[in-house]
Amino acid sequence: MRWPWFRSRKRQEEPETEWWERLRRLEGDMQQLQLEWERTYAKVRQALASLGKRQAREDAKDGKPEVDVPNGNPAGDMAEAHARLRAMYGRR
Repeated sequence: MRWPWFRSRKRQEEPETEWWERLRRLEGDMQQLQLEWERTYAKVRQALASLGKRQAREDAKDGKPEVDVPNGNPAGDMAEAHARLRAMYGRR
């Protein structure tokens, strides 16, 4: 062969039991990661739910109506903002 360093080296064969053990450890690690993700997701979901409830209580106390649109803008405000942005950037 022209370039000896280009030749692929033969890998040492691992014993089959070692390979299966590594696979078991990997599966266990993946399960642990899945459990951690589920716990973290549950914590974040719970925190957001409590923030939403707290905000709803404060809004009810202040007498503000609940608005179910993004960024808390009523539809009219969004239409006006959209028209203003279109005019700003010269689009129809």
